[in-house]
Amino acid sequence: MDVHQLRMFVAAAEEGSLRCAARKVYIAQPQLSQIIRRLERDVGAALLVRSPKGVELTPAGQVLLDKARIIIRELEQTVELVREAAEVDRTITIGLLGGQLAAGELTEPILSAFRDTHATSSIKVRELNFASQFSALDEGEVDVALVRPPASDDRLEIRPLLDDRRLLCVGRSHRLADATSLDADAILDEPMVELAGPRRWTDFWLLNDERGGSGRTCARPIETVDELKFTLMFENVVMPVAHSTWRMALQDPALRVVPLTGIAPSTIAVAYRRGETRRDVIAFAESAKLVCRRLGDQMRSAPMSAA
Repeated sequence: MDVHQLRMFVAAAEEGSLRCAARKVYIAQPQLSQIIRRLERDVGAALLVRSPKGVELTPAGQVLLDKARIIIRELEQTVELVREAAEVDRTITIGLLGGQLAAGELTEPILSAFRDTHATSSIKVRELNFASQFSALDEGEVDVALVRPPASDDRLEIRPLLDDRRLLCVGRSHRLADATSLDADAILDEPMVELAGPRRWTDFWLLNDERGGSGRTCARPIETVDELKFTLMFENVVMPVAHSTWRMALQDPALRVVPLTGIAPSTIAVAYRRGETRRDVIAFAESAKLVCRRLGDQMRSAPMSAA
């Protein structure tokens, strides 16, 4: 039994589905199934009950899940404490969902403010996509990230920074392109863009909570804003998008946006692993909060420019 097996088992247990867990940890479902079966052989007990609806924990599986979470977190904390004590690695890796789009126009001020107050820290930046924005934190690929909740991973600490209203984006020839405003109920039967990412996050953007179930989507899941842009241009689909994403990346003569009512805004947030102890990580989160408090009104009041 090793930590990698435990991580795979925890993902399967938390997702309740081998298919969803495999997508979350970026491996093929048959490979994940083999890892779980090897783990069951190693511990000498069945851990999951498989059914067409997904997987459920056995009593033995529940015991292992509780312990596995502790083992994984203690291992992560041990590495962090050793680095702190040695003062060898003062590098902080910051994940940005969509790169500069992560916090809209405030992404650059957030990074600059932290750099100016933590000159002794070495800063690395990594662009994250829809599928990796939370898993990169969980896997230790980044230390802290600017993300867009909701997230289903309770191992992450997610601190909201700023609301960013959502608009409906469509191609210029779509029948809704000339609407002046739309209620969420008016678009629930429209086909939308399939997204790669955790189920709770994709449900938020596809309005599945408002719909009370899954709606129609195009077949291939997309992972980036650029993919979203071209899908909206060339397919007869609609998609709620963040206001800042429209202003900074999607605005194009081939696309239109329509104000949406009856829909919650997107939230810009800073996230890191729960129980984080490194001073630089906590300092980045605090710095991001101060920048958004100081400049947030400017971003919220930005006009919806016409394409």
